[in-house]
Amino acid sequence: MANRKKPLVELFVKAATTDKREKGACLIGQQWFMTLYNLVEQGLIDLRFTPMSLELPPHNYVRLNAARHLPIAWIESGYIHGKDQSGQIITSTDGLEVLMEKLGSPNLDPQVEPADVLRAEEVFEDLYINLMNFIRNNNYKPLLNTLSKLDSYLAQKAHPYLLGERLTYPDCQLMPKLQHVRVAGRAYKDFDIPEDLIYLWAYIGRMYHTKAFTCSCPSDRDILVHYAEKDPLPRSIRLSLLGPEFLCELPATLAKSSIVNAMRRFSVMIIDVFKATAHNCTMLALLRHLEQTFGKELASYKPADLMDCVDDVNSDVVVHVLCDVKKALHFGGKRHLL
Repeated sequence: MANRKKPLVELFVKAATTDKREKGACLIGQQWFMTLYNLVEQGLIDLRFTPMSLELPPHNYVRLNAARHLPIAWIESGYIHGKDQSGQIITSTDGLEVLMEKLGSPNLDPQVEPADVLRAEEVFEDLYINLMNFIRNNNYKPLLNTLSKLDSYLAQKAHPYLLGERLTYPDCQLMPKLQHVRVAGRAYKDFDIPEDLIYLWAYIGRMYHTKAFTCSCPSDRDILVHYAEKDPLPRSIRLSLLGPEFLCELPATLAKSSIVNAMRRFSVMIIDVFKATAHNCTMLALLRHLEQTFGKELASYKPADLMDCVDDVNSDVVVHVLCDVKKALHFGGKRHLL
């Protein structure tokens, strides 16, 4: 697909109450923005993002006869598989999914299985409902149960995102909801995701370094304005003192525990690979040595420190393992090098 013929998609979302030039806090709007942004990163579309007020709608929005519907997108120009898509309007999530399929990137990754997508979505399908139940009825157990289910699901995965090494459509649905859990949970109930859900926190940390999320995330102020329209905020929350930033802090205690558990997940992979070989005992010794070493300052820990454990393993295997270990020790967008 030549660049000049790529579809140009314009996305309209509700503007922020505090600044009409900025994106508002609509969950679906952010989910669409993340999805389309990823399609841009894949080189499949060009994107024009238009926050707007229904009181002063832009000309292109008026032309769509959208009946005050937001979010909404349309293809201003461009071709898909040689067919002119100009004027196509996307009014629903189903329409967005059809666009991904037409572009050859269903769920943002053609390699993922539809059954795996459904399984991932089922894990967090009641997350937002349970957040609102907590805010309005002070019932926190369903929310904690859903967060724990997410943590357990992520604990079984050996990759950075829900379904693999790449961001997929379920990630675009989940992370905006998790951000609302953090921001609204703090404001209304002085609540944050429990620190012992380390796999969930590691996932959140990676998403805070994923451009599709950071470019689409509304400010804490705008998220709280969104909630305050229906549920009055506590008097201690002064929106006028909040700036345009969004919450992206992680608990300070998480880095070490997340590294340890990343190593444990990786150890399962290594054991599967080497269990039928003569190197099995040596690899187990390597992994035990790694875990014992996590108490040290990681910056001073060098690959040479491992040589006593692996001196009878082929050097090519050692190099391969060390490279994979480095990948496994990825947390919050930073690499803790061995």
